[in-house]
Amino acid sequence: MNKNDVESIYKDLVNSLCDMPDNPIEALENSKAVAQGALVLVKQILENGLVEEK
Repeated sequence: MNKNDVESIYKDLVNSLCDMPDNPIEALENSKAVAQGALVLVKQILENGLVEEK
């Protein structure tokens, strides 16, 4: 995973947070999915580190 991968995933997570539905239950589910995505991203970085861009 390189810096561009991380930035792309980060932007996707931020966009998901910005596009919250009005329904509170759907918003909660969306928030949970974003949090899970962020945890997966952090776990991947911790396990594999970041590779140099070429």
